[in-house]
Amino acid sequence: MISKQVQQLINEQRISELDLLIQDQEKKWNDDLYYFDPIEAKRFYKFASKMNLDKGVKGKKLVLLKYQFEICTEILCVKRKVDNLRRFREAHINVGRKNAKSFMVALILTYLYFFKPVFGCEYIITANTQKQASLLYNTIKNFIQNSPLKQLCKIVDSQKHIYQKGQNSYLRVLAAEGGGLDSYCAACFVLDEIHELKDISVYDKLKTGQGILDEPLGITITTASNGKNDMNLEYELYCYSKKIESGEYKDDSFYYKIYEADENCNINDEKQWFKANPALGHFRKIEDIKNLALRASLLKTREASFRRYFLNQHVSLVHEQAINMMLWNKCIRKINVADLEGLFCTGGLDIGGTSDLTAYLKCFYDENEDKYILYPYIFTPKDTIEERQEVQRVPYVKWVNEGHIIALSGSYINTDELITFINGDNGKLKNIAFDRWGAYDIANKLSENFDVMPFGQGFKSLSPAIRNFENMLVSGQLIIADNPVLTWMAENVTAITDDADSIKYSKKKSKNKIDGIIAMLMAFSICYNFVNDADSPQNIAKHFNEEYSM
Repeated sequence: MISKQVQQLINEQRISELDLLIQDQEKKWNDDLYYFDPIEAKRFYKFASKMNLDKGVKGKKLVLLKYQFEICTEILCVKRKVDNLRRFREAHINVGRKNAKSFMVALILTYLYFFKPVFGCEYIITANTQKQASLLYNTIKNFIQNSPLKQLCKIVDSQKHIYQKGQNSYLRVLAAEGGGLDSYCAACFVLDEIHELKDISVYDKLKTGQGILDEPLGITITTASNGKNDMNLEYELYCYSKKIESGEYKDDSFYYKIYEADENCNINDEKQWFKANPALGHFRKIEDIKNLALRASLLKTREASFRRYFLNQHVSLVHEQAINMMLWNKCIRKINVADLEGLFCTGGLDIGGTSDLTAYLKCFYDENEDKYILYPYIFTPKDTIEERQEVQRVPYVKWVNEGHIIALSGSYINTDELITFINGDNGKLKNIAFDRWGAYDIANKLSENFDVMPFGQGFKSLSPAIRNFENMLVSGQLIIADNPVLTWMAENVTAITDDADSIKYSKKKSKNKIDGIIAMLMAFSICYNFVNDADSPQNIAKHFNEEYSM
C-alpha cells in the first residue's frame, strides 16, 4: 500500500501544465546574460512526445516526466543573449540507477543530430566498453526506426553508426579503450557510466576535439563512485559541481544535476529514496526499492550497495564485518554430526597457508525442515601452534584442547593426514568443492573417492554463493554448528563489491583468517545448487539410493 506522502512525491513528476512549467523555467534562468527559450522547449517536448519507448509496451509513445523535461530543456534551451547560442557546453548528470538517465541523453543526442546538425561533425557515444555504449545507441536507433527520421539517415548496425548524407555527419559508437579518439570533431559526445571509466584520457581527447565549434556539447552520465579516488572522473566532476554550487568556482558553461540522498540518512526514509530517484514510482517500482531497503537494513554488504546505487551516495564497497553476526548467532546450534546420518551432504575444502589453517566444511540439507546445516573441521600444524598464538594473539591452543581445531603432526599442514581424514567421508558424501588455485595435488588424490569440483574465488563464482548464503541467513534457513573458530572467522570477513554489484569475501582485506568461511561458501553453494536445480529431486534421490551412512 502506497502512503499519501509517496503518492504525492510520485505525482510531482507528472507534467500537467506545460506552459506553467515553461514559465517556471523562464523565471529560474532568465537574467541579464541568459534566457530560457520557450519556443525551443516546446519544440523539444513535441519531438520527445513522438518517440516510441524502447522497452515495455511496443509502440507506446514517450511521456516525459518533469525532471526529464527540466534537465533536457535546461541543457538545450538556456541561451546567451549576446549571440543566442546555448549557454552550456558541458553537462554532468549524476543520479541513482534505473532513472532513465541514458534515455534522456538519447533524446538530447537524437534531437541535436537531426534538428541542430553541425555539418561534417560527429555525434559520439562512448563508455567503458563498446557493449555498454551500444545500449544507448540501440535506444537512439529505436527512436529513428519508429519515426519519419529513418528517411533522413542510413543505419549501419555492423559498424554501429548512423549517417546523414545531407549533413555529412555520423552518429557513432566508440569504445573508450579504443585508439584515435583525439581525431574526431564531436558536435556532441556522451560519455556513459563514467564512474567505471578506467582511462579518463578519453574525456580529455573528446573535449579538446571540440575547440573549433560554436556550440559544442559534452555530456557525462553516471551514478556515484566510491568517492575514495580523486582520479575517478565521476568524483572529479561531482566535486567540481559542488564547488560551483557553493560559489567557490564560477563556470557558466558547465551544467550539473545531481540527485543524492542526505549523508548518513535512514535507508528506510521514503523521502530520501526520491531525492536520489526522481523516476521512482514511474520507471522504478516502489515495492522493489522498499524490499531492497529492508534487505539492506539487515546486511551490511547490501547497505553499502544500496546507498551507492540507489541513494547515489559515495560509499566504499569494501565492507568490514560483512556478515551480520546477530543473524549468524541466531543460527548457531549444538550439533552431533552423527545425528545427520542420511541427509544429503556436500563438502568444501580451503587450503590456507601450509603453516597455518585449513578448513574442510560439510553442508547438509534437511529436506523436511528445508534448512542447510553447516559443520566445520578446522586443521592446523601442531608444532607451531604456540608460536602462532603468540604472534597472532589468537587462542589456538585453547581451541585445539577443546576440540574445535584438529592439530595435524608437523610444522606444516600434513596433507597425508588431511586426506586420510577426508577419505573417512567416503560413502557419506560425493561432491567436494575446492579452491582451484590452492589444492590441485590434494584434489587429485581425493578424486579417487569423490567428485572434486574446482571453485573459483573471483566475483563470478563467489557472488551468487554469497547472495544465496545471505538470503538463507536472513530467512533463518541455516543451522550453524557451534564452533567458536568458525564464528571468529565469520567476524573477520571483509567483503568487496564491484561496480556490477557482484560481491566476494577477500582474504587479503579481512582482518584475520576466514578459511572456514570460504570452505563454507563452496560447500553451501554446490549443496544449494543441487537442491534448487531443476533436476534436484533426481539428484538427491540418486544420492539417497546409494545408501549413504554416517
